[in-house]
Amino acid sequence: MISKFLSFTIFGLVIYGLGFQPVLAATGDDSKIEKIKRSVRELSTVDSPAVVVKMKNGTKIEGHISQVLDGSFDVVSTETRQTATILYGDVSSVKRHGWSKGAKIALGVGIGAAVTVAVIAGVVAKKGLSGFCPLGCSTMLRP
Repeated sequence: MISKFLSFTIFGLVIYGLGFQPVLAATGDDSKIEKIKRSVRELSTVDSPAVVVKMKNGTKIEGHISQVLDGSFDVVSTETRQTATILYGDVSSVKRHGWSKGAKIALGVGIGAAVTVAVIAGVVAKKGLSGFCPLGCSTMLRP
């Protein structure tokens, strides 16, 4: 009797210690919709940048956010200049059109590295190594 009580108590403490919590009527869709709403609000406050809205059915809408409401938002298409009202539940992602800040920085670093390598290669091709040996090989070649 006591062994059963102790085993159930230890089992309960282990489960409690692992942090299992009951899930209360929260679905992944609700949090995703809130994330999309937050993205739309952030993008609508920045000088009307061009956005790409990917829909759950696979279509893409490119344009500018013109109006943000509680259940939907409006996008003015860059191609047709027509306004489309989009429900948050129909959207899979909303992103700014163009390159991200990280991609632009990576491009700049890559260009800088390429220029540096080209300059070093040009100097070496023009002057040669001029006796420079980073491994100290000039002392090894002496008789």
